[in-house]
Amino acid sequence: MKVIRSAAAFLVLAAIGCGDDSGTVPDVGVKKEASVASEAGPKPDLGPAPDGVKPDAPKPSPDGPRPDGAKPSDGPKPDGAPKPDAPKPSPDGPKTACTPNPCLNGGTCSPTSSGFSCACSAGWKGTTCQTASFCDVVYRVTGVFKTTDAPIIGQFTKNVGANAATPPFNPARTTPFTPAAFAAGFMRLRFPSLNGAPAAGPVKIIEFYMPMEFSVSSLGTNVNTDIDQSAGMLALAGTPPQIGDPPALDRVCGPVATGTLTGTTLSWGACSAVPDNTTSWTFAKAVSNDPGCLHRMSTWGNVVCTSGMCGLVTGTGNQRQTWDQKLNSFVFSGTNYATATFTMAEVQTPNVTSVKTFSSYSATSVLKVECDNTAALTCDEK
Repeated sequence: MKVIRSAAAFLVLAAIGCGDDSGTVPDVGVKKEASVASEAGPKPDLGPAPDGVKPDAPKPSPDGPRPDGAKPSDGPKPDGAPKPDAPKPSPDGPKTACTPNPCLNGGTCSPTSSGFSCACSAGWKGTTCQTASFCDVVYRVTGVFKTTDAPIIGQFTKNVGANAATPPFNPARTTPFTPAAFAAGFMRLRFPSLNGAPAAGPVKIIEFYMPMEFSVSSLGTNVNTDIDQSAGMLALAGTPPQIGDPPALDRVCGPVATGTLTGTTLSWGACSAVPDNTTSWTFAKAVSNDPGCLHRMSTWGNVVCTSGMCGLVTGTGNQRQTWDQKLNSFVFSGTNYATATFTMAEVQTPNVTSVKTFSSYSATSVLKVECDNTAALTCDEK
């Protein structure tokens, strides 16, 4: 019988029970396993390699230990290459005494040999511009009072500002505005301070006092007016706030109107109590919480008709009113605000009768300049 040499044929013969002439299956599978084992067995020892390391020994890791104990990372780096633990440069540049800016409220920082210094913006002072600072300027103020359409006495214009007498109240009343205490009109304005001097920027009225004393005669009728207008000086109560009867001083030394000074013009903020230029602009209509109004301006005094057709004269007797007054811009005579004076064009004021009244004001001189924080500023002018 012919011997089958193919392994696939052998497997077929084994499955059907065929063998060679001796009745045994040829040992083809055993020989195959031996051949595989021979190929996978150990390789012959070729002797030591020139460096003493056997060919199949693991090679040292480039990051592994070195004989001298030094880490591979301690070795030299290419020129210009940063070390792994070197600090990275800040994206904002090098740190200085002015980075970040320690100066508050718009102050400008400058490095110095000992640290830094701050150049504060107007209205601030201190090492880091942390303290609000102001300059109060007190002015002697006069005014012009004008009326139109008044029954009997018609139209007239009077200069006001001097306080020479106490109003003849009926029945008797007291007034804090006696000639001995307050001799003439004045206004206190609060400026931002810059290097110890008043500067442009937000400006506020702190106090205002205007005595109005004059007499008018027409057609044999004599009318004497003695009233005091003020803002920021009297105690207020109620809604809307009104002065008492009789009024009492309460000088809180805080703002009663806010505006912005640019160059020589002080423009006031919004004020919705806008006069309508009619004879019906009354105190009840002149009410507004807007910051540009002169808040809670007051009138206290007396108007007396002494002879003639007094029955036809309206608005006489004791005067007690409180309202919010719209202001026109103040125009200064210069930008040295410690010495400059100002004027305000006439603006309509409310009235209880069917007449139109107007007032204008002028600062004729500077009485005092005080620069400091608000706690150190005192309202004591008379």
